[in-house]
Amino acid sequence: MRRRPRRRRQPRLPVPVERTILFTGDLGRNNLPILQDPSLFSAADYVVMESTYGDRVHEATADIPDALAKIINETRQAGGKVVIPAFAIERTQELIYYLSALFRAKKYTANAPYFLTAPWPSGSRRFLNIIRNYLTKKQGH
Repeated sequence: MRRRPRRRRQPRLPVPVERTILFTGDLGRNNLPILQDPSLFSAADYVVMESTYGDRVHEATADIPDALAKIINETRQAGGKVVIPAFAIERTQELIYYLSALFRAKKYTANAPYFLTAPWPSGSRRFLNIIRNYLTKKQGH
């Protein structure tokens, strides 16, 4: 009788599992005048994110201009200077937008110019043009 050759057992390999990893910076806020609302995601197995302000509830975005005007006007009337660090171009553009709107509405009563210094000035003109185009489309002009 002929014997069948013994089969070698194949080593069992782990079954690959698909995982979703989401990388994000600041999630941002909704309803800001020049920044797009954050994109939503439905699911992820792991989320890696910036969380500087993760433990805070932000005030309503409608309150931003009045709060900014109050801080600037009170500080200038007391003889002080307002210094606002500008690290992210989007947030800086938002700040300039609010300052310009306050000035046009005559809510920015302090007779003081504002200056922008940042590590990315060479690209700021391009970004300001992008914002102008975005606002024009958003406002239907």
